[in-house]
Amino acid sequence: MNCQNNPDDGVPPPIFSSKMAAPEKGRDIFKLSRDRLSAEEAAAAVGSASCGAVALFIGMTREDCPDGRKVMGLEYEAYEAMVHSELARLCRDIRARWPAVVHICVHHRLGWVKVGEASVVAAISSPHRREGHQAMALLLDGLKAGAPVWKKRSRSEDGTLTWIVSEAQLGFLRSPTSGFSRRLSPTTTRSSVTSPHSNPPRR
Repeated sequence: MNCQNNPDDGVPPPIFSSKMAAPEKGRDIFKLSRDRLSAEEAAAAVGSASCGAVALFIGMTREDCPDGRKVMGLEYEAYEAMVHSELARLCRDIRARWPAVVHICVHHRLGWVKVGEASVVAAISSPHRREGHQAMALLLDGLKAGAPVWKKRSRSEDGTLTWIVSEAQLGFLRSPTSGFSRRLSPTTTRSSVTSPHSNPPRR
């Protein structure tokens, strides 16, 4: 039995195409929220049929300080417009270094975050795990060092409230547009920043 198509039988021959499907356009998803963060929501936001890996990071408030004292919680504030700008820059850097990365999602908590709750959730999807893990390291380092999100640590023993910021964030706080500059002295250090807002943390 001959199964080949006969040019005279009216049945067109099969057509084979060598064209590949267009690559999926990457999404950058950012959210600043005073509500609890969901790791499942962040992971779902970067889901893609073209990706075999999702790198997921959850940063949580821990109880112990480096000096051994106990922490009640952290209170976060941010210059929101500049946070989005900095995150967009970080995503461009990531895509330049690892073009295979598909979607990037960063959710950051604002306000009072008690011990055991998530302050940041990040997810990155990619075809393979290696580029996703490497991209996540760059994202988190950049977020911690440069994004204008700063935290106030509350200790349980004496109620001491201390702002914890990086050198880059301290430079931003000293700028006239931040609202903090009038409250900072020229000798202000990373561990002695005073907030212009005096509202107590929500417990």
